[in-house]
Amino acid sequence: MNWRSYLLYQEEILRDLEEKAIYKIQIDYDLTFADTRDLQRLRRVLLETLHALKGTLVVASGCEKHYEDLRQLCVEGFSMSSVIAIKMFAAKIQGHIDTVGPYLEQVDGLSRIIAFDTKEENHTAQNDAHSMKVLTFIAMLYLPASHVATIFSSSLIQTVATDEETAGTRYVITTQFWIFLLTISLMVLTRS
Repeated sequence: MNWRSYLLYQEEILRDLEEKAIYKIQIDYDLTFADTRDLQRLRRVLLETLHALKGTLVVASGCEKHYEDLRQLCVEGFSMSSVIAIKMFAAKIQGHIDTVGPYLEQVDGLSRIIAFDTKEENHTAQNDAHSMKVLTFIAMLYLPASHVATIFSSSLIQTVATDEETAGTRYVITTQFWIFLLTISLMVLTRS
């Protein structure tokens, strides 16, 4: 396995998520639950990578110690180039371990940014919900009066003057009143 290319691939994923989180306002990116899940998956992969690298470093150190023991015993076929190769390999692995640490710090920082952004969006949504409740309550207060005013202002109910003796008016329902009743019936059916 080529650790360097694997870490570069993980860095590319981290850079994409970082761009979404940091430049959200300027570029109008939308952070989704999938992005949060991807960030947590990346964190887990980086932790697993860190553990694998540390295990590899322990094995390399064990090989190096074993070669040192063989050198002290003056075993035939011992090659100093093998010890140097193991030391170089261990140094490479240590470099990869040093690379993963900052990546994990970046992931933690992005998690905090996303958590803050999510908390801010939730607060905004709560304020919007409160405003909608207030508007709904006001609409409920004025709806009955508006309904009655609409009926009396339409041609469904008309005022007719009575005899001159009583000098009054009476209300008469027109023949198109059935349209209003049909409309109300359909509205009740759709509500249930």
